[in-house]
Amino acid sequence: MKEAFIKIGIIGSGWITCKAHLPALQLNGHAKVTALYDLNTEIALKVASEFQISTVHVSLEDLLHSDIDAVIISTPNDTHADYSIRALKAGKHVLCEKPVALNTEEMDKVIKVAKLSNKIYLPAFVNRFRPDTRQLFDIISNGEIGAITSIEAGWIRRNGVPRPGTWFTSKKRSGGGVLIDLGSHIVDIALMLVKGATIRKVEAHRWKEADDLKAASWFGKSDDDLLQDVEESVVSQIQIEEDKEILISLSWNAPVPNDYTYFFVKGTKGEVRLKTLFGFSNHKLWEEGTLSIKKAGMTEKVIKEEGGYAEMAFGEMINYFIHQIRTEERDQFLTPQDGLQVVQMIEDMYDDTNQNPDLRSYAKRWKEMKRKHFI
Repeated sequence: MKEAFIKIGIIGSGWITCKAHLPALQLNGHAKVTALYDLNTEIALKVASEFQISTVHVSLEDLLHSDIDAVIISTPNDTHADYSIRALKAGKHVLCEKPVALNTEEMDKVIKVAKLSNKIYLPAFVNRFRPDTRQLFDIISNGEIGAITSIEAGWIRRNGVPRPGTWFTSKKRSGGGVLIDLGSHIVDIALMLVKGATIRKVEAHRWKEADDLKAASWFGKSDDDLLQDVEESVVSQIQIEEDKEILISLSWNAPVPNDYTYFFVKGTKGEVRLKTLFGFSNHKLWEEGTLSIKKAGMTEKVIKEEGGYAEMAFGEMINYFIHQIRTEERDQFLTPQDGLQVVQMIEDMYDDTNQNPDLRSYAKRWKEMKRKHFI
């Protein structure tokens, strides 16, 4: 007897759906996208034709009450919590793009409904599924560098604002700027590396320097190249327990030659450094990503990136989601609580009582790209 496919409905037919989710789903042998919904039915019909999706629904309720098993939510940020709750109540499993909610109040409601529905709910923290971040996690969890003492992490872009003038740069729709966009990924990986640790203190500094910015080229041209009411750069310092700290730097518009992502983790026995670039930008500072380990008494070990990690990560995340639906297995690699923790951390970074302008001094490293550890 032929095994039945998991029927997937996609909510939102924008860039990330077409670039990442749909190609990944086409490679999964246990799932089939059978339905699509978007507020713009005309665009949805074009996407459905391109990816051979049989049904385009004219309302969200029609999609949610169809015979699909699960949904992937890829819509503007302010809809994520509401759509997740509605899908879970309709008995559908949910994979939701980041940010999974705009605040902890929303996220608490999502988690409550997910528990009551007994359906799988996952935040789409895709960068957990990259081979390089999995290796980074394994090195640390295996104790190769001892206990963590500090983490420096960041995602820095030059001219990398996603569609200025659209909902991406409207605080009401997006919930914020670079912090809620790139920061959701960096905060998630950093917290994954110190899973279970107690957060003692959070400080941040957010700023915007320009209103006339160049849009990220891989997103395409916007109608209005204006950064509206959100931040373009952030530096945050997080105190973990009594003797650990995380320093996070984020920017859509930094004075750097090209784009990069990094995690420098120091431990009691050594350190590990990941130099790469998350996402789909082809404006890389480092043409070849590396993961290097330094320990006392040993020569530095360097693992070079093989490439295609962004596409690979979406494929692995989709496989993970579909596997959980098929087997009803729920492990602790990625959970709804991880989504809550990231939402809480970002909420704290936006809290005006936690703002510290002195932290901006850390941003000077963006202008010092010839420092040894950035070469």
